[in-house]
Amino acid sequence: MPALKDVGEREAVRQVLRILDRGLPVGLGHDVGVVDWGEDYLVATTDAVNVRTHVPAGATPMQIGWYLVAVNLSDIAASGAVPLGFVAALALPRDTDLEVLRGIARGMDDCTRQFGIAVVGGDTKESDAMTLAGTAFGRVPKKRILLRVGARPGDVVVVTGDLGRGGWASRSLADPRQRAEALEALLRPYPRVEEGIFFSESGAVTSCMDI
Repeated sequence: MPALKDVGEREAVRQVLRILDRGLPVGLGHDVGVVDWGEDYLVATTDAVNVRTHVPAGATPMQIGWYLVAVNLSDIAASGAVPLGFVAALALPRDTDLEVLRGIARGMDDCTRQFGIAVVGGDTKESDAMTLAGTAFGRVPKKRILLRVGARPGDVVVVTGDLGRGGWASRSLADPRQRAEALEALLRPYPRVEEGIFFSESGAVTSCMDI
């Protein structure tokens, strides 16, 4: 039997989707999942961060907390939804310094405050490695949701933010003169929530995704 390492993440996701995708209002495989909610959709997304493998050495707990929220809100933004709230699950080694935990919480609080929401719940567990998972949810009118499908020949492609900033930051981590700026670029992305809502309300956008 093949293992995950043999097929890669994308093929593994495709196999899971074939099992789980069953008559949903909007199929799986977009930046958000969708629940029918009257005239609106309730949208939700989740992302996990394994600190050992996903976070560069030298990152501060506050940067990690911000990052956990931001990567989820970026998916909400790509759907054109208004964020409503955030929940987090923290799996932490037994010897984790409490100041590290408080720093992660402050980072999550900073990011949620920036976008007018709050951390409304979550869970903590002991673990061999620090792994954090976040879930963000939002609301968007059914007629205004933005998905990864729908683009047509002749559409204008628009990008918000600075393309290549993440690549520059990854390459610059080894340079002590640029490391602090590189960590900030990697771990404090700014979710384009306002832009996503604007695109949704404009009625002119055929598709959207978080990159």
